[in-house]
Amino acid sequence: MPSSFLVYHHKNLALAEYVVAYASLKEFGEVTTFSLPQQATHPPFAELPPALRRLLFFARPDVVICLDDGSRPVRPIFAFELTNHVPAQDHWMQRFVNLVGCAQESVPGAYVMPFAARTPEIQIRIG
Repeated sequence: MPSSFLVYHHKNLALAEYVVAYASLKEFGEVTTFSLPQQATHPPFAELPPALRRLLFFARPDVVICLDDGSRPVRPIFAFELTNHVPAQDHWMQRFVNLVGCAQESVPGAYVMPFAARTPEIQIRIG
């Protein structure tokens, strides 16, 4: 049975569509995009795959890609958080919680931010 991918987004359909368009997921199976429920108390949250609900326990990454291979339960395989904000001294801590569920569920996750920052405490340059 061919695999299918479920791409869940948190308030950013354009970002999810970008991931679907450029991640080559369609080469490996069918891709369906869904919006994540805004709160765990909303009825659609109970309908999410259990592994995804556990990943979302603390907060919601911007995009979560789940795999349905037809033989095992649907499970997240990658998640990421994207920000346009230049890293401030404590800004990374404000959004870090969105990836705690990834660590707990052993799902690769990424936090993507602008490539350069200059503050007294942080000086990062990539590239």
